[in-house]
Formats: sequence, structure tokens, C-alpha cells
Amino acid sequence: MVAISALAAVAMALFAAVPALADTTGPAISKTVEPLIDANQNVYGGTITLSVTGSASSTTTHTNANVIFVVDTSGSMKEPTGTYRLAESRYGAYDDKGNDLYYKSRWDNDYHLVSDYWGDYRRTVYTKDANSDTYSEYTGTRYSKVGASRLDAAKESIKSAASTILGQNNTTVSLVTFSTNATGYSTVNKTTSISNFNTAVNHLSANGGTNWEAGLKSAEELVSKDSGTSNYVIFVSDGNPTFRDSASYGDRDGYDEDENVYGEGDADTYGYNFMAADTVAKRLIDNGVTLYNINAFGDATNMQNLGGISSDNYFDASDPTKLQNALSKIVQNIVNAHSYRNVAITDNLSDAVVAENTNGNLDSNSVNMTVKNKDNKKVTLTDNHDGTYSYTKDGKPQTFNGPTVSGKKVTWSLGDTYQLEDGWTYTASFDVLFTQDTLNKAADLLNGKLASDPNMTVENGVVKAYTNTASGNDVSYVEETTVDNNKTSAEGTKHFDRPPLTVPVASNLTVSKKVSGNAANTTENYNFVLSNTALAGKTFGSGDDAVTFNSNGAYTFQLSHGQSRSFAGIPVGTEMSVKETGLSGNAKTSTTAKVDGGDARTVKSEGSTATETDPVSVKVIARAYTLEDGKLVAPTDETDANTVEFTNNSTLVPQTGIKIDPLPMVVLLGVAVAGGVAVAAGVRKNHGREE
Repeated sequence: MVAISALAAVAMALFAAVPALADTTGPAISKTVEPLIDANQNVYGGTITLSVTGSASSTTTHTNANVIFVVDTSGSMKEPTGTYRLAESRYGAYDDKGNDLYYKSRWDNDYHLVSDYWGDYRRTVYTKDANSDTYSEYTGTRYSKVGASRLDAAKESIKSAASTILGQNNTTVSLVTFSTNATGYSTVNKTTSISNFNTAVNHLSANGGTNWEAGLKSAEELVSKDSGTSNYVIFVSDGNPTFRDSASYGDRDGYDEDENVYGEGDADTYGYNFMAADTVAKRLIDNGVTLYNINAFGDATNMQNLGGISSDNYFDASDPTKLQNALSKIVQNIVNAHSYRNVAITDNLSDAVVAENTNGNLDSNSVNMTVKNKDNKKVTLTDNHDGTYSYTKDGKPQTFNGPTVSGKKVTWSLGDTYQLEDGWTYTASFDVLFTQDTLNKAADLLNGKLASDPNMTVENGVVKAYTNTASGNDVSYVEETTVDNNKTSAEGTKHFDRPPLTVPVASNLTVSKKVSGNAANTTENYNFVLSNTALAGKTFGSGDDAVTFNSNGAYTFQLSHGQSRSFAGIPVGTEMSVKETGLSGNAKTSTTAKVDGGDARTVKSEGSTATETDPVSVKVIARAYTLEDGKLVAPTDETDANTVEFTNNSTLVPQTGIKIDPLPMVVLLGVAVAGGVAVAAGVRKNHGREE
């Protein structure tokens, strides 16, 4: 009961979201601009995408509608729709991946589904290889399926759908169920009472085979003959037909006397059951009935061909949510019968951008066109080389006009009589580039040199450009609404948004380091601090270049001789303080700094023993990129803005003279003189003796 209540809540929420009586809003439209990014992660232009989607949006009118629900109540509708869990008994029917398990019969030596076997328990079970159609013994854990049954899930969705339909004026609902036969006791005929309808649905139970023909024949009997009423049949089944009423195909595939039906009961080997049902379905359509087929939960693969219906009227609902979505879509189609034709998309490029061609104008090769169906799959288009394109839908060719261009204007008028396919999206896209004037203006706007520009805006320190003009960018259309078999037309226009594209500016702050002098150490790392208290805790740049300022708004880094460090993303106009720290205090070393290529000024003088330099201030300004061959080139002048260059000078001066104290020299000279006199006297004395 909990599972069923949950389904009811989901279904009611889903159908409640469908506006029953809202004003006409026209087809859904969209305009997006995706940035074109170069190898340096700079935006140099954008891809503009214009799209329009056919949709069944609600109208303020009503339609006389007779809606007949034809619901399968065969035995397979007892199957659970929920998830798998460990089997609570030895008759678990699934392996650990939710695949069916089989047993090998001792009577016919063939393999059969475990869930279909009601006899004694077979210890050995098998799994089937879908690719090779072979069976392998399975010894793993068995599982059973839990959750609400297929029929219970269908009941809640059908009741919600009927409630929405009866919420309109002049509508009725009917109910037909079928299994081996059409079960007339559960039939509800054209009621306007949701209470009576729900009571009948709540009493439904599942048993027996599947007789599509019987169900459709019963529905045929309930079709309104009132010329002012539109008849709809919503046919729901979980499996291909196994029985039929018609005797015209003979009893080659068997005849059940008790039930008075033909067919094998578990298959449709010769296709007779389907052919019988198909005959009735086509008869309904020929008589003006709109037929919707829902393959609910099972493998009713032939249903998409039943009656030769349009692919838009077939739904594959493999779970309760998909069943709810299918019924929701059908209900919208029933209570709101209208379409869009003569749709024209227009977009005018602004002066902020140009096309990628040499002259800056768009041409026929500039615009790419795609069409996707309601399943978001691209539709194969044939270029007829006359400005039109074709595709095939439900075996019939359809043609529409392609886009045209004139200068910087794109127009896509699909054709006066062409109607948008419901749920299909038609898209035109093309690339544009920024003009050099736009790049220059972006820098001027951020630097305060330009007050404003009609095609540009500044948001939080970022310049954005509008790719299209302020007006003339819209989708015009004619909406045709059919009510009580009367068709009315109304013209409408919807305007595209004006999404901006961010214009890049060069604003990197670069700090560099040099050393000079014969005592300079070119291998030493020098410490720097970049700071602004307003940047506390903020991160700029990305990846390996990301910089995060601490709680004081400071960031520390190192440079050695010849190195530099660039900081990206710091907002234009920010005053940054830069200083060198951790100096040795050597009085012989001086430091100078150049800001924005200006004159060098001393931030630590020779003779100073300070361990850090005076801070220097640099204001981050915006610089314009250059557009060359459709790509951006950053300014390369190293002496220009946003640069700080520190230079350390350390020189050792060698001694070139000798300073002598005179007193010791006098003493030495006296000693030398005295010694010389004594020697001379001795020589003369000896010489006299010889004489």
C-alpha cells in the first residue's frame, strides 16, 4: 500500500503541473552564446545558438473530448514494477543482475522460465546468454522482484490522467479492459464523474491472456457519434496479443471453446492476432479517432505498428515514471489542440562582434543548422540545393526552408505552411569574433577612460559585450488552434534574450628580480610579499597558477636572478603593495625598484642594515589584447603597465694602498745606521794594523 500511495503522489504531482487553462505562450525559444577559447584560455569570440521547439502549450479554449482508456488486465499485469531483492523463498526468479532464471524440463528437455513453473522445486537453474542463446548453470543467489504490480502502477496514472481531462469543460472519459476477452463488467461509458471512473479502476484485477482485438472492438462501440466531439483512444498493454475474436484467419493456431477465442494463448506465431487487432485500429483511425499506443512495462513490440499510427502517438513506458510521462503528454495533446506554422527566427549582430569571414559579414556557409526530434536525436536532413531541406517522418517526406543571411543578419523562415513538429527542436548556430574596437573599449571602460558603450556593460569589474542589437531579435509565428472542429489562427512574436559574452583584458601583474655587482649571488632565492588587505582569503588564477591571499591579505613567494612571477585575475584598479623581505642586512647591498617601466628608485640604500625593502605600490590596470588572424595576442612590452622589477646591487671594493706607522721605521733606521758605523770602524782598525 505504501508503494501504491507513493505512485499516486508522484502521478498527481506530475499531472497537477500541467496547466489546464493557461494563456497561449507560443513555441519555446532559446538563445545561448558559448565562449570560443584559445590555447591560452582567452575568450576571443563565441558560438551563437538560436533554437525554437514545437510544443503543445496550453490555450484558454476548450475542446469537446471523449477519451476512452483501453487497459490490459491480462495475467502478466500482476508482475511487480519495483527493484530486485533477495528471494524470500526458493522460487526466486532472477539472478544477481536481475536476469531471468530458467529450469530444464524433464518432460520436453527444454528450458522454461522459473516464474512460469508451478510444479516441484528444481534445484538446478540456468541463466541465458542473450548473444549466443545458450544456457549455463547458475549457482548464485536468487532474487525476486518487489514493488507495486504493473496494473497497480497503471491504475494510479490512469486515474490522474482522467482527473485532468475531466477538469476541462465538455469532456467525458470511458474505460474498457481486456484480457482473454473484453471484460464488459468493468466498462465505464462516457462518464463525467471522476468518482465513478476511479471506483471502476480500483476494482480491476489481472488474469488471463491478451486479446488486443477484443479491447479495441469494445472501444469502437463507445466512440461518440456526435460530430462536435473529438474521440481519443489510449491503448495500454504490456505484451503482444495471444488471442483474437476473429474467425476469418481460421483456427490454425488453436481455438478455445470455453472462451470462444482463437490463438495459441502464449504467442502469436503466425501474426493472426496482431492482424485482427490492426484491422480494428485502422478502422478507428479512418473514422476520425486519434489512437495513442503505450507499451507499458513489457515487450509489446508490435504496438508501435498497430494501426499505422504516427511515431508521435507511440510511447515506450518501461517503468511507472515513463508511463506517467506518456500519459501526461497525451493529456496535453487532448486538452490543447494547436500547432505552430510560418515560424521565422531573426538575429542581428551588434557592432561588438563580426563574423569570422574577411569582411566580417555572415554568409550561407557561416550558419550551421540542426533538427532534433522529441527524443533529442538528430534528424537526417537532405539538402535540396534550392534553399530547402527535407526529411522523412512516418514514411512521408516533409520540407522546410533553410536559413538565409544578409550582412550581419540571420533569418530562418521555415515556410508559411510548414508546421513545427511537436517536441522537435530547430537550431541555427554560427561563430562571431570580437572586434579590435571592442577589445580596446573593454580596457578603457575598466580604466575609467570610457564612460559607457551601448553594446557593452560592466558587471563586478568584468566587461561583457552583447552579440546582438537591442531589438529585431525574435521568433514570429502563427498559432493554429482547433476547437470543436473549428480552426482559428493568431499571430505571435517572442523575443530572444540578449545574453552577453565576457570580453577579455590583459591585467596580469608581473614581479621580476635581478641582481648586479661583483658580489651578487645569482643562485640565491629572494623572498617577496604581495599584499592588499581587501584581498584577504581570496584566490585568483587557477590550477598551478592559483594564488590565495592569507587572512592579512598577503601572499609570499620567491624569485632568483632572472626570474619573474605573474599573477592573473587580480581586479583592475586594485592597488597592490610589493616588497622584498628576509634580507641579510648587509650594509654593502642596495635595492632599487621600477614600477610600470618607470625610473628606478631606491627601496634599500647602501649602508642600510634593514632586512626588508620599502614597499612599492602598483595599480593594476586593464590592457587591450590585439586581434590577429582571429586570435588574441597579449601585450608583450615589458616596460609597460602592471610590472614591478626589483634589482639588488652588491659590490666588493678591493684595497689599493699601504698605511705605515713612522715610529717603528725610525727605530729600525737608527739601528741600521749604528750597525753601519761599527762595521766601518772595525775595517779601518784592521787596515791600520796591516799597514
